[in-house]
Amino acid sequence: MSILLLIGRILWTAIFAGAAMGHLTQTGAMAGYAASKNVPKAKFMVQAV
Repeated sequence: MSILLLIGRILWTAIFAGAAMGHLTQTGAMAGYAASKNVPKAKFMVQAV
């Protein structure tokens, strides 16, 4: 059972690592989307999260 938990944790981590890479590589696109949703200081907030 512990091997299944390990695999699950690795896959769960991969989801968040992919999101982090998106924040770092596509900052302009994400900031534009955030600005369209009225997020204050959109570019800063995208980089901070």
